[in-house]
Amino acid sequence: MMTSMCILVGAVFGWLSLRSDSVWPAALAHGTFNAAAGFFLVFAAVGAPANTVNATILGWSAWIAPLAVVIVLVALGQFRRLSTVESRRRQLPPQPPFDG
Repeated sequence: MMTSMCILVGAVFGWLSLRSDSVWPAALAHGTFNAAAGFFLVFAAVGAPANTVNATILGWSAWIAPLAVVIVLVALGQFRRLSTVESRRRQLPPQPPFDG
C-alpha cells in the first residue's frame, strides 16, 4: 500500500519540480506529506488499535485525490520539461522601461 501511494505522490512532487524549475515546492510538499502520515496519532485513543489501511494518508482512502491529479496531469501532457527558451525567460528579471 505505502509503496504505491508513494509512487503516486512522487509523480506529483516530480511535476512540482518540473513546473517550478525548483526543488523547493516538492521539498515542502514532501515535508507536508510526512507530517500528515503520522498526524492521525494526535487523534488516536490511547490503547485503541490504529487502522492505517483505511484511515490514514498512506491507506487506500487517500489514493483518490493523488490518483485523480496524476491522471489529469498525464492527460494534459504536463509531465514534460519546459523548453530552454521558456526556462530562460522565467529566470530573467523584468526589464525596466527605457527612458531614452
